[in-house]
Order: sequence, then structure tokens, then C-alpha cells
Amino acid sequence: MNIFSFFIKNKKFTMIITLMVILFGLDGLNKLASESFPNVNLGIVKIKTYYDGASATDVELKISKPIEQEMKSISGLKKVKSISQPGFSAITTMVDIDNHDPDEVVADVRRALDSVTDLPSDLRNPPGFFEVKSEEIPALELAITGGKTTRERLKVAERLKEKLEDNQKISEIIIAGDLKRQYVINVDPEKLIKNKVSLNQVKNSITLRNLNIPGGFIEQDLKQNLIKLEGKIKDLDDLKKVVVRSNLAGKTIYLKDIGKIVASDEDPTFIATYNGEPAILVIIKKKPGEDIIKLADEVYPLLDKMTVINNNQFKFHIFNDEGRRVGNKVDVLKSNALWGL
Repeated sequence: MNIFSFFIKNKKFTMIITLMVILFGLDGLNKLASESFPNVNLGIVKIKTYYDGASATDVELKISKPIEQEMKSISGLKKVKSISQPGFSAITTMVDIDNHDPDEVVADVRRALDSVTDLPSDLRNPPGFFEVKSEEIPALELAITGGKTTRERLKVAERLKEKLEDNQKISEIIIAGDLKRQYVINVDPEKLIKNKVSLNQVKNSITLRNLNIPGGFIEQDLKQNLIKLEGKIKDLDDLKKVVVRSNLAGKTIYLKDIGKIVASDEDPTFIATYNGEPAILVIIKKKPGEDIIKLADEVYPLLDKMTVINNNQFKFHIFNDEGRRVGNKVDVLKSNALWGL
């Protein structure tokens, strides 16, 4: 007797086994976590450095070349390429994942970057290290339009971000297209001479004033109270009151006494529009392993609610929905499974 004869003669047993397989399959399909891309280490690292005011040649010689030299000494890299633009350097390294452990090589890249010491001292920030991961591909991307100014749209985007941050399925929310505030200090040379103040004194006064300084802690009974001196400049009035110079006679020279200070937006490096309308972009990334379809189902009602709260003055346009694409694929899978039965 072969196995086929056994199942043919025991029809009830065969029907029970078949029914159990179908039920377990349906239960597994219902619990299946839906993702657009599997969690894979791509072995790609991007290093970004900003050097304000530098030409493309200076960026290449002073930033890109020194970092590239360190990268080329690493075993396991398949490719190292760089782009040097005025004020900006971008270096991309690719690991030979077929022959080397990508985690170890990426760690070597980070250590090599930390060992580069001959970079310019006046960089805006240290070089940024960004590892490209498959799960960091955005789950949802939307544009916010409406309102009269970028500042109004930005406030709506920030309120949306605050509400989304409570969602445990979301790993990161990025707001793009906003203009950061800046303060332009127009120093009057005659006032500098009159008050015997140099530009270095002005610069150092602002730097030293714009700090939050930890002051340790005080122990009291079973409590431990942290002490921190809040010195960060918060607004235009704070900046105007920065002390540039003072003497024992009681004379104090403030920043507002030696020039004019104007609050404005930074020059845009990225302009976001949707169908020709000015917009703010919100990019939502999910945590690895979380269901992308369920995440989308939770975000859509929140956007409808935000539209009502803002009296329809702002519109939320979703232009990239990975959840919907994955949902369509899952529907095809379910349809094929039913046709198979």
C-alpha cells in the first residue's frame, strides 16, 4: 500500500487533514507581516560633509581626498566614489558583500572616518556617516499644501509629526522643504572702532553665550537634582542682549549697540512643490518587521482628522504609499490562493 492508497481509503482522515492545512494557512496569511523590502544589509555607506564658502576644488583637496585615502586602505570595499561640489562633499562606499562580512567592513569604514584628523577646523559639522539600509525606504511620503507662508505649513507638519511619533510602528519622521531661521548681524565698522571692539570679540561673545552648561547635581535626602545653566539663544531679543564687552566702570556694550540684527529665513537649497503649489514634505519610515499595510491604515484617518482640525485650509497629498502597493500584491496572493483551492 502506498501513501496515496492510504489517504483514498481513509476519506474522513484526509478531509480533516486538508481542513487543518487550509485553516492554518489562512491563519498564517492573516498574521503575515507585510513589507515592501526584506531586511537586508546592502553594505552601502554615504559620508556627507558641508564646508560653507569653499569652492569645489577646495572641497576635493581638503575633504574628499583625505577621506578617500583612508577608505582605500580598507579591505573589503568594492567601490569608493566621491562628488565634490561648492560647499559640499559626498562620498559613497560599497562593500563587496559576496566575499566579506558587510557589518565588519562598515565598522571599519566608521573607524577610518574617525581617524581622519587633517580636515579643516571651520567645518559646519563633522562629516556625517549614513548607512543605507533596505528597511529605511520610506513607507509613506506626503506633501502639505495650503496656507499663506512656508512657516504656516511647517507648523502643521510639526503638529502632524508630534502625533505620528506616538505610533510604535514608526522609526523616523523627516520634514523637508522647510526654511530654517537665521539671524543676520550687520556690524557697523564705525561703532566697532568707537567702542574698541574687534570682530573676533563679537564672534567669541556669541559663541560663549550660545551654550547650555551642565552644572552637576545636588543630592538631597534620597533625591538627586540635576543642575544645568540654560544659555542657548532662543530668539532675536536674546541675541540683541548678548554682552560683547563690559568694564569695571559699569559700562556694558551689547550686540545691538554695534550693529543691526535681522531675523530671516536661510536661502533655500531645496524647494518642495506639489502640482505647482508650494509644499512641505513629510517622509515616514517604519520600524523593521512592522506591518506596512497596518501603518498606512493608521496614518490615513489621522490625515483626515488633521484636515478637519485645520478647517480644510491645508491639504495632505500622499504621493508615495508603499503600503498600498504591498496591499495590492497581498490581494493578488490571496486571490491566487483561493483559485488554487
